[in-house]
Amino acid sequence: MAIKDLRRMGKKPTQVFVVLLEDDSKLSKYVDPEDMLINGFLPEVLVEPGDDIHRLDFRFLVGVIVHLQGQNVDRLRSAFGQIRLCKPARIVVSGPSIFYDTLEKA
Repeated sequence: MAIKDLRRMGKKPTQVFVVLLEDDSKLSKYVDPEDMLINGFLPEVLVEPGDDIHRLDFRFLVGVIVHLQGQNVDRLRSAFGQIRLCKPARIVVSGPSIFYDTLEKA
């Protein structure tokens, strides 16, 4: 929500991390993305395991560099496809058996 609020005020982060969590992920219990942003870190968006990636609104990523991370290759591909539709400046995807950078393909 904080990123969307910043965008409404005309401010755009240069980079955003999008992390696809799995059922066994511990990250969501210890890291609050809103606190990270307040403390000066790059913005993070945590996508919960039960979230339907095709129903998420990624329009706030227009024109920013997106670091997409996850453990499930199928979910990474789905998220990449949805995020790419929003025309980010660049997408860097990383997971256990995948690394892809749209800048290298330009």
